[in-house]
Amino acid sequence: MASTLKNAARVEGAWELVSFILYAGESLTPIATPLGEKPLGRIMFLPSGYMSCTLTNPDAAKPIQAPQWAVASDDEIVSISRAMTTYCGHFRTFEENGDLMLATKVDIALDPNWIGSVQTRKVILHEAQGTRFMTLKPVQALLLPNGMKATGVLLWKQIEDKKLVASL
Repeated sequence: MASTLKNAARVEGAWELVSFILYAGESLTPIATPLGEKPLGRIMFLPSGYMSCTLTNPDAAKPIQAPQWAVASDDEIVSISRAMTTYCGHFRTFEENGDLMLATKVDIALDPNWIGSVQTRKVILHEAQGTRFMTLKPVQALLLPNGMKATGVLLWKQIEDKKLVASL
């Protein structure tokens, strides 16, 4: 149990998405950057064991013609929601075969098929020039619209507490 608590503390905080790359199956060949070259995303892990994640393509996050989301056209809603992934739930960390793993029991998600599921990620933490980075690799394959299966790799940079407060 101590190991689990120690590992959970290592992922706590707010993180900004740096990149999201899809690879063909288990290969090292990148096939797509579905959220563009400068993706928009945040993931937060609270000490209480709850997390929340939202990511999207910045091109899909531009203002819409409708004055409010509730009266937007179906086309506007589709273009925004297809590019977005958002979910939250209780998480736990654990070690498996020497790897740090993260599992989230999904409470709420844009994709209703995720609700009630457990989303599991392999976690790799490292530091460069005083900045903490976290790579998350979903263990579940992603099914692409063309039927191909892909592996996602998401690189996150930890947001410093001082920068969070200064941005208010």
